[in-house]
Amino acid sequence: MKRLVLKKGMASIAFSALFATISFGCKQTPDMPATYPASGKVVYKDGNPMSGGVVQFQTGKDDGTTTVGETDGRGHFALQTLKGNHKKEGAQEGIYRVTILPPQSDDHQIAPPIEIEETYTIAAKENVIPTFIVDRPQPSRGTTP
Repeated sequence: MKRLVLKKGMASIAFSALFATISFGCKQTPDMPATYPASGKVVYKDGNPMSGGVVQFQTGKDDGTTTVGETDGRGHFALQTLKGNHKKEGAQEGIYRVTILPPQSDDHQIAPPIEIEETYTIAAKENVIPTFIVDRPQPSRGTTP
């Protein structure tokens, strides 16, 4: 049986490499669910796109995932599934309720969320969600003393 002999200084290098492998190589990542492409658009009733808003899709299940998309300058969004610090393009298969969070106004007022009455289904395929047409929200203003 052969013995492994480490020369002076090599033991600390070997220990450092082992420690790095244990510390960084064994990082746990959550099991990300299967997702499917899902995208859509949000416009105001006047036809202008909602830019900088967030579209949230919720199933009502508490599985640690969040499904959201941010609207771009043309009002388009693509859903992403978030779990912990990880994200995956697309949404899980299922039936969703939708909430739209409008962007802050120019004077930094926050508008109330817009709850969509209908539910939307994400299927195991590419999903194009019908355009959401919403009222331009009026910002919530605090009361003055």
